[in-house]
Amino acid sequence: TVGADGRAKEAAAGPPLHVMEGLRRPRRRKLLERPQHNLTLGRPHQAMDEVMSPSDLIPGDEIPFVRCLTPRCGGTPHRISPAWARAHIEYFLKDDPAFQLKLACSDCGRESRYSLESIIGMIPATRRPRALRADELHVLLLLEFDTDTSMVDRAFVGERVLAKRRAQTASGGLAELRTTPALAPGLVAGDVVRFEHWGRYAVGKTLVADALELPLHLELGKSSGAIGVFVASKHDLHAALRPGNIFCSNPSCAMVFSLTYSEFMEAKEKARTRAPILGAAEAMIFLTCEGCGTSRVVDDRSFDGLEKA
Repeated sequence: TVGADGRAKEAAAGPPLHVMEGLRRPRRRKLLERPQHNLTLGRPHQAMDEVMSPSDLIPGDEIPFVRCLTPRCGGTPHRISPAWARAHIEYFLKDDPAFQLKLACSDCGRESRYSLESIIGMIPATRRPRALRADELHVLLLLEFDTDTSMVDRAFVGERVLAKRRAQTASGGLAELRTTPALAPGLVAGDVVRFEHWGRYAVGKTLVADALELPLHLELGKSSGAIGVFVASKHDLHAALRPGNIFCSNPSCAMVFSLTYSEFMEAKEKARTRAPILGAAEAMIFLTCEGCGTSRVVDDRSFDGLEKA
């Protein structure tokens, strides 16, 4: 929000988002206005990062605000976090490989330009997005639930679990779980499961223990931020599995945002109508993962290949 003096002020958090009540903690949705004038974030069109504040930080893991690049200035232009800046730059790099974020410092009055590399350098190593290692993957545990006969799709609740690949075959392989899943009360970190590929997803099928293969017992009970909704056609055995939610953009994080396409369209329309009131050229929607702290921009392209529920 922007006050009468043209300065940005912190806005109250929006309502929590849910896909299925009780499946996981709600994800926070934030609306940040994209300013005019070649994306220079200065008065009167400032953008406050409402995603992370000092009270959100993990003890001993300080997340600084983006620093002004003018020598001996020490300012923090508009108190924007590196997590927000990284998401902003990555989004515009999709269409402009040379894009840099421009911030006007209120302390020294000079403009700083930031590349993606310079912003990532401001994020502590323990909080940076990390690519999956060569032997890592996300195993998907799928629990199917009954659907009405009029529905054309099967429906699943699915949990993403980070795992280490132990063996690989043409149709699947073996993987050792790195974390304890919520949907499978009988599984713990260190257990080995056999998985099969369903399109681009490795779906867990059985527990492998003492040279035996045991069926996986899955049930709804504990909540988890790595749970989402998935659908697949009832009439095509080779149909792709389609997620109904957006995943965290950190490749090594299993978290799933609860935002659905219909909720995104509603938020997009609200943001569009708010933008002229705040003097912004257009609005952007940001999501921040509560698991790893990684932020991402969400637009229509984010839902390509997803079930637009």
